[in-house]
Order: sequence, then structure tokens, then C-alpha cells
Amino acid sequence: MLILSSSHFHVENLSTLDTKTLFTTLFHHNFAAFPGLPNTSPLVNRYASSASCWLVGDYRFGNSNPSGAVPRVFNVSKLRVTPEIDIEMAKHSIAAIDSYLNLPTLTPTPTTATATATATHHLHRPLLLFWDLAVREAMNNSSDSIYSGTTKFSYSNLVNRYKSNVVDIRKFCDDAGLTFKDLVRDRGGHPNDLGVAIIIKAISAAGAAPITPKQNNIHRYFVFACRFALCKYHTFVRGLIAPIQKKMTLVRPRLKLIVNGKYKKIKDVSCRSKRVRLRLSHVLLNVYQAHVLVLTALSGLVELRITDFVKDLAR
Repeated sequence: MLILSSSHFHVENLSTLDTKTLFTTLFHHNFAAFPGLPNTSPLVNRYASSASCWLVGDYRFGNSNPSGAVPRVFNVSKLRVTPEIDIEMAKHSIAAIDSYLNLPTLTPTPTTATATATATHHLHRPLLLFWDLAVREAMNNSSDSIYSGTTKFSYSNLVNRYKSNVVDIRKFCDDAGLTFKDLVRDRGGHPNDLGVAIIIKAISAAGAAPITPKQNNIHRYFVFACRFALCKYHTFVRGLIAPIQKKMTLVRPRLKLIVNGKYKKIKDVSCRSKRVRLRLSHVLLNVYQAHVLVLTALSGLVELRITDFVKDLAR
């Protein structure tokens, strides 16, 4: 089955998983994964007729530019994390989900994710899994947050709204006696090995049938080999960039770069050596962004393009 997600099934996160998970749990599945994928991105509707399940992203993805947001790592602007903007982003997400579930049969990719659907609908009813929302609510400590579980955009309300299409991951975890703290590896809510296994089981249990193990084994081994190679490549590059970038950023004493609701410009930092270090940090960050974009393109080729060719050869 094809799963549409943000970074949870991207090489960025897959590279943290055990090889056994890649070879067993994920062996028979394909992924269209885009780090920081905004729910309003046209990419979402592009996969509406082919994806078995969409892991709906964080409301805040793309909050710096709600009308023209694109997938990218670090896609949440801290300056725009306010109750008012959070509600605005949640409304945009709901409109995008409604559009995603009601795309016309023969219409190509719409110009926006909130395009109005016509009276003719496709027969394919993709599943929704609100992983990010469930994790955020489980780990939320603020009563006035969009993730407090008390707003109309809460997990329970959305599960009820889309009950004919939803994979209730919270109930699935409760039935298995698990908490989300058992299933994530960081504060970003990225699933660990157990989390990935639970997601796949929940989607399959909801009716998205996986590829049968005996079908097209040659192309499945090809996908696994490419995935494994990309994961190793990413681990190598991240191992080079991340420590240096972190050291450059963590200047001491720690600079307060957000002052009175605005970012403090690097040129206004008094110490020259700190300015140089911060600029180098931003350069490395841009290098990492480019690296992730290349990984996304390569993953897309492997998961959705080249594999079709190899699958045809295997027939």
C-alpha cells in the first residue's frame, strides 16, 4: 500500500530505524513522504486517488505562508505560533481534508488543496490517520493550546467528523496497552520502530490491504536495497553536518534571537565572532535543506517511478 506522510516515513526518519524494521515491517509498502508537508499543499490532492492512507500533518506546517506553503524541513515559524494563527491553520487543514476526500474522478491535480469538488466523486476513499494531532495532544502541557484537546479541532472531534475514513490510532494504541511516549523517538513525534509497526498494523486493520508477500518480490527487494542505501547516505551526511551546525549555533552565552516578537538580525549581534558563527550555521542549515530535497527526489523516484519499471520487468 502507498502511505502519504510528512517526515515520518521519509528517509530522515527511516534512517533512525533498525534494519529489521525496514526489511520486515516496511518491506511491502511504498511511501510518498515530504518533510514538513503542509495539509494545504497541492501535493496532498495529487495522491488522493492512489494513497491508501494519509498521515495528516501538524496544523502548524507552513504557518509562515498559509496560502503558498511548500514542504520543507523546519516548516514551523515560531514567530507565528499564536492561538489565533493556530486556529487559522487548523481551519485551512479541515478545508484541505474535506477537499482530499471529495476529489472528482477524472480531474488532475488541483491548483490548491482546498479546491471545490464537483458532483462526481472518485470511488477510492483514502484513510486518514491523525498521528501528529494524537501525539501533540498526548504530550501537550498548555490549556490554551490548539493541542489541548478541548477545541473543535481536537483529535476526538476530527475522528468523529471523518469516522468513515479515519484510522483511530489513539484507540488502537489504548487497546494494545501502549502510550504515545512508547511510540515516538523525539519531541517532534517521529515514530520509533514500535511506532512504525503500530501505524502499519492500524492502517492494515482498518482495511488497507498490504501487497501480498509473494507478489513482485524482485521489485520489493530493489526498493529495500535503495531505501537502505539512502538511509546510510543520509546518516553519513547528517553525521558530518549536524555536530558542526549545532556547535556553531550554540554560541555562549546563548543569544536571544527573538526580541519583542521579532527575529534579531545577525548583523545586530554585537560580537563579530558570534556573527560569523551564526552565518556559518545558516549556511550549513541551507546545505542540509538541499540535501533533504535531493533525498526526497530520489525517494520519490525509487518509491513511485523506478519501481514501476522494475515491477514490469519482474512480471
